[in-house]
Amino acid sequence: MNIYHLIYIYFYRRNGADLVGKICGSAYVFVALFMQLLLLREIITDITGSNLMIFPDTSGNSHLQSKRTDFLLCIPIVAGIYFFYNNQRIERIIEKFDARDEYMQQRDPNKMILYIVVPAVLTVVFALIRQGGFAK
Repeated sequence: MNIYHLIYIYFYRRNGADLVGKICGSAYVFVALFMQLLLLREIITDITGSNLMIFPDTSGNSHLQSKRTDFLLCIPIVAGIYFFYNNQRIERIIEKFDARDEYMQQRDPNKMILYIVVPAVLTVVFALIRQGGFAK
């Protein structure tokens, strides 16, 4: 099972099989994907020394303008993920999700930590190392 399908179904089931569950599942898939991309960016930046920008550079704009731009870039991605997981696709993924054995299902919270929290923590650690935050 794809890790993003697993994240979606885990939070879809946890928040109810309705509109709220679909929105939460889509948002957590976006968060996981974004954290993994940021981790990849930090690793490449540390190895090559070049700065790769995922989002456009808004350094000349105010802080509010930057947040608005980032928010407007995130909405279409979350909406795309929301529409990607239509009802037929959700049913097929739920069948695969339920077909797993009990031991695999008990380890789902650990997998959520591994797929979402660990990349976020490693991204912060790599960013601090790159900026010299641990040397002070």
